[in-house]
Amino acid sequence: MTTTERRYPKITDEGVAAMRARVGIPAKRDDRGKYTQINADAARGYSIATGDLNPLYVDADHARASRWGDTVAPPGILLATGEPEGRDITPEEREAGRGGALPGVHGMFAGRDFEWYAPMLAGDTIHKVTYEAGFYEKDGKFTGSRQILQMVETLFRNQRHEVVAKMLGWRMRTERDAARERKSVFRESRVWSDEELAEIDEAYARETWRGPEPRYWEDVQIGDSLGEMVRGPFRVTDGVAWEMGWGGPYARTGKSDHAFRMRHPGAYTQDPRGVWDVVERVHWDDDFAREIGVPAAYDYGAQRVGWTCNFLTNWMGDDAWLKRMWVQIRKFNILGDLQTFTGEVIDKRIEDGEYQVVCDFQAINQLNEITTPGQAIILLPSRETGNPQLPTGNQPPYPTWEGDKKVVPVGPSPFQPVSSTHGFRMVGLQE
Repeated sequence: MTTTERRYPKITDEGVAAMRARVGIPAKRDDRGKYTQINADAARGYSIATGDLNPLYVDADHARASRWGDTVAPPGILLATGEPEGRDITPEEREAGRGGALPGVHGMFAGRDFEWYAPMLAGDTIHKVTYEAGFYEKDGKFTGSRQILQMVETLFRNQRHEVVAKMLGWRMRTERDAARERKSVFRESRVWSDEELAEIDEAYARETWRGPEPRYWEDVQIGDSLGEMVRGPFRVTDGVAWEMGWGGPYARTGKSDHAFRMRHPGAYTQDPRGVWDVVERVHWDDDFAREIGVPAAYDYGAQRVGWTCNFLTNWMGDDAWLKRMWVQIRKFNILGDLQTFTGEVIDKRIEDGEYQVVCDFQAINQLNEITTPGQAIILLPSRETGNPQLPTGNQPPYPTWEGDKKVVPVGPSPFQPVSSTHGFRMVGLQE
């Protein structure tokens, strides 16, 4: 089967109606996270996958000597964590939602909105429930055709039924055939000189973390820099490292692969040899990436979210708390691309007894394009009141389900980010 012969499904009115029927159904999924138990191995395994050597997460002795008294999981571990729970889909829901996942229509990671309420410590078991939270159509700037911005919400709890975090995610659903035909988006992968690679090595050597020295709220000023962190130039090896530590649901082999394909045939296409393979291979197969309109194989969106958490936790120190983080994935990070993370403090305030700083951050590639803008709210220790108190307030209740009961999505919190440095605009808000 040649590339020119392959044609993919389109976004239809029937498919959109089926998506609408799925909103709020807490259906039990088979995307069990790689980690369900929080322990030193999980914290270290996930951290290494993001290239994070912060001793708070990779050194159990360091963690035990911190304010947490034991292993504490890095915030981004929730990208790879959770025992899924929920209920069975009723026959009526299955029929109404048939085709609602838009099988064969590509889904591109567009962003995450995380809120963390309580630490995940050694011995905790993490469960999650996930459901469609809504969607709307957008102008087809990438493909020139119909596009859907799809929102999915996940709540995480521990074994004490305490909600530890909420994650709202966005995927852009695009038609592969239309995207492939837009050749204007194609560019060559960067080839780096030895001198340039030496400069990148120097940037890696400068990367450090705050560690046990408290970063007090009183000492932070608006305009302070968050420093710099580089990731790349991106290689297939970086994607493999992430896949190993993240444990995504698609990369399987043997009977496990066969069983997954029987349940999710839309997650597979035939390769040039006619063999069924996962669509996730856009992350390591240049030719297949070009079929969906991308110049070359590219990174995982979740991987860049993990890098962002790494960047922020390096700056804030062991005693602080990452309360909320919005991340947009605006541009592809293809093989050979370099991402440079920078940021600054744009506000500081005391709210509900919390000593907060609001930070803008961004990753910029070698073309000087902002690929990954976002904002974060960080709780810092105060010289007057000590360390941030956890859990924070405003945790949503963990849903219950029975029969054909649906969940009302929590959605974003009332606080909306306003950027003063890079034009950040929250993903998921209709224009």
